[in-house]
Amino acid sequence: PLPQSVRGLANSKVLSVRERLRAAAEKWADFAPDGKEETVEEVASRRFGPAFARKVIAPLVRGLFADDPRTVSMSALFPDVVAAELQYGSLTKAMRSQAGLFGQSVRSCPRGVGQLAAALAAPLSDHTLYDCPVDGAVREQGWWFLFRDGEQVAVGRQLAVCLPVQQMAYVLREYLPRGQESVARFQGADLATVAVLHRADAVPDPCAGFGILAPADHPSPVLGVQFSHAIFPQHVPDGWVLLRGMLGGDADPMILQRSDAELVDMLGQDLETWVGAPRQPERSWVYRIPGGVPHFGLGHHAEVAVLL
Repeated sequence: PLPQSVRGLANSKVLSVRERLRAAAEKWADFAPDGKEETVEEVASRRFGPAFARKVIAPLVRGLFADDPRTVSMSALFPDVVAAELQYGSLTKAMRSQAGLFGQSVRSCPRGVGQLAAALAAPLSDHTLYDCPVDGAVREQGWWFLFRDGEQVAVGRQLAVCLPVQQMAYVLREYLPRGQESVARFQGADLATVAVLHRADAVPDPCAGFGILAPADHPSPVLGVQFSHAIFPQHVPDGWVLLRGMLGGDADPMILQRSDAELVDMLGQDLETWVGAPRQPERSWVYRIPGGVPHFGLGHHAEVAVLL
């Protein structure tokens, strides 16, 4: 189990006795030099020791954000942690005062996130456009005009853009100071998510927690697995286990070139070892995500300020 409290850290078998003693000395760790923006790995190593950074933080950042703790900005990815260090002088002290500092509850809608989109669209009635591609946005005299292939498809006072960075850059290319270059730094590595469905009685492990984070040196491209049936039980029928794996990132930059069957088999090999699941699921779904999760590298806040 991943240590999620000071007591859990003290008793964790993830770290050796010496490594736990080093982590326990966190309250005496030095602060970062004034004005220095640190990576997640630098903060974790400075406060809890290199072993903690490698064995605990690296799998967490890779498995949840598909990012590299050696390059991602701590202040951009975990601003509350940076603020807590300054406020309490110690992250272990902060953990005792703020139970949710290193994790918030995961939420969804009873019938999935699509239910939220439907609820937002309902009051708009006939003014809602579905499946309408947009490839350009222009603002004139307080109005936003949306275009597809040079033809106007919509107009409105306000515009919310909820797109991956590459598509965002293309739609808003008129207003980015350096065009595509302005958001290229946010580009993440390609990812694939694979969801597999098994009968609960076919999986020896109860799969009752949040999921599994692969070690940083794990040889396969599987970064982590979510126990979807445990996180959102209303999404999965009783008697079934739904396991969703995230594959790719820096573990396999060519992940999107693999076939669906290859991706399902890769996840199946790890699940067979980790939870005893059959190699072949009852059903599977494969989703490909070019650009993956946006990368929040050093200088993230300054770059965002330029874009805004």
